[in-house]
Amino acid sequence: MGGNFRINFLKKLLKINSGIKHFDSIYTLNEKSKKVIESIGNKNTIICGDLRFDADIPKLTKKASDNISKFIDNKTCIVFGSTWREDEDIILRYIKNSDRKIKYIIAPHEISNNPKRIEKNLGDESILYSDIKLKTNLQEFSCLIIDNIGMLSALYNYSSISYVGGGMGKKGLHNTLEPAYFSKPIIIGKNYQKFEEANEMIKNGNMISISNYNEFYNAIESLIDNENLLIKMSKKCTEYFDKKKGAVKIILNDLK
Repeated sequence: MGGNFRINFLKKLLKINSGIKHFDSIYTLNEKSKKVIESIGNKNTIICGDLRFDADIPKLTKKASDNISKFIDNKTCIVFGSTWREDEDIILRYIKNSDRKIKYIIAPHEISNNPKRIEKNLGDESILYSDIKLKTNLQEFSCLIIDNIGMLSALYNYSSISYVGGGMGKKGLHNTLEPAYFSKPIIIGKNYQKFEEANEMIKNGNMISISNYNEFYNAIESLIDNENLLIKMSKKCTEYFDKKKGAVKIILNDLK
């Protein structure tokens, strides 16, 4: 991405701080960062935006894609990505209390013991991804728990609704651009204020922030019951993502 600079942080890095004055060009994420660099003494500063919006997210391999499609079985699917305990407290409560015939995919942020812990909590209707090959009838399971690294970003493509973890606690909100890339309505926790893209997407209308279980429940239920709202949020997501593209072009044009 273009640099996202904070003056207090740069002051701690004296060598970088003084060296910034000698760069031929510095590309920044936003106007605020541009002003920080200019205040240090480098006027050769250009706002390019976030390079992540120009990146492509790889698709799942055919085998993995087939497994996910068989599991979802053309039903509504909610993907919970990069979850921590604070997220899972409300997620697991919802799954266990809901009588909806929908599918859930949970990808915990740390996979050491967490997938098995979640599987044990949910019982017989859950299955680990590593055990998929042992089961021929995936339709009997309502929750798939990812116990590997590398699948999550592409999994959002299979969701009807995406929940991105980290915001219910203090670990830090995880990557919300991945579900946005696939134009999926996004739900996050309450601690998102330091993340520019989350603030923008909430204002844009393609993301909902929740603070507790009741707000989580209401957000999920309203999205499941209102197809027009799902479509509206998806369109807003596409519009937002497309509008933010172009950082690579700006940099390349400047380097000519």
